[in-house]
Amino acid sequence: MAKKKKGKIKKRKLTLAEKLEKKRRKEMYETIFINGKQKRVRRSPPEIDYSQIDDPIFLTQNEMWEELHAWEQRRDGLLDQGCDQEGNGIPS
Repeated sequence: MAKKKKGKIKKRKLTLAEKLEKKRRKEMYETIFINGKQKRVRRSPPEIDYSQIDDPIFLTQNEMWEELHAWEQRRDGLLDQGCDQEGNGIPS
């Protein structure tokens, strides 16, 4: 009787369609742990880059006081130079 070889079983390669489906799933879902078990949930929308927002109302509503203070400093600096935000002179 011939001995059976014990070794690693080769995994089959994924087809192109399977690879694309796997990539789509990874982009749409993320894996998180709940009670020690893995769960796949939909990804949340991309985060907002708050450093690019230049709206005092938004900054106040989100309690971003440091950014609001920096915005006021920039605004006051422009007013001290005698021009508004568009670079036009302030009418007297």
